[in-house]
Amino acid sequence: MRRPSTPRSPLPYWQAKLDRTLTGDHFLVLCEDDKAAGYVCSGAFRNRPAYRLTHQTSVYLAPEATSSGLGTRLCRKLLNLLRQDDIHLVVAVVAQSHHASNARHGALGVPRWARWTWSGTSSAPSLGTTWFQLRLG
Repeated sequence: MRRPSTPRSPLPYWQAKLDRTLTGDHFLVLCEDDKAAGYVCSGAFRNRPAYRLTHQTSVYLAPEATSSGLGTRLCRKLLNLLRQDDIHLVVAVVAQSHHASNARHGALGVPRWARWTWSGTSSAPSLGTTWFQLRLG
């Protein structure tokens, strides 16, 4: 089986995220000492009208920003924005090597919905993933 190819430059990927302007599309960056410490973003779960009120979120923290509460702070802000946008359901997919992320979702009251094995890749091949979902509306 062939792995999907990745863009040669990540710039178009990130620019597309920043350019999204639909309801529920957010990209928040937290800076500390003039450096990006982390980000959260949200966007359409699927590109179909039936899913317009369901959004998927993503979180990244720089290694030096982990275990500092910054990720929880960013996620709370994002969830509040999504509530204001009248988004009804938020989903997140977490690679199982990210134990802090699992704990963060639990602390935010985002229940685990499903667990898939051999479904994701991060820095290691073929990780399992946990899906979280939170009903907002």
